[in-house]
Amino acid sequence: MVDDSFWTVAGVSKLLDYEGSTKVTVPNRLFEDQSILTKGRDIQWYINGVTDTVVVSRNDLTDDEYVFVGSTSFADNDNSRTTVPAKLFKDYEGRGSHNVKPEKLKSMDWERNGWIYFIYHSGMDEGQKQSCYAFRQSEFDQRFSDDVLDGVPRFS
Repeated sequence: MVDDSFWTVAGVSKLLDYEGSTKVTVPNRLFEDQSILTKGRDIQWYINGVTDTVVVSRNDLTDDEYVFVGSTSFADNDNSRTTVPAKLFKDYEGRGSHNVKPEKLKSMDWERNGWIYFIYHSGMDEGQKQSCYAFRQSEFDQRFSDDVLDGVPRFS
């Protein structure tokens, strides 16, 4: 387990199926309390090549450690949901992209009916690399204990 004192769990969101696409509610802490994401500005989805985890940001992360997966709309309205790129799910049948090989995407192994834990550590909420991890349940369980979820909002 990692030292939880440097981590903030912004929220936990259930993945929801909407007419063939999968959506997730973005926790308010990411766009109201912090400016990691911004309503009205696309969300950029990356794989951190060092940790093999998904990262979301409003910025273009150009370092070699980040591999771009896709961009999704984050509307400037009362709805705080966004679509999750289909490439992240283990049942994705399409091709990779010029940056992401299909084998790499298969290792993400996201389930369409799982939970996503939006978590950032100190320093991730500042500068050009403002971003947040989007951990699956199994990734969360490997790194954290449930006591970090006290008072954390859940969305479904």
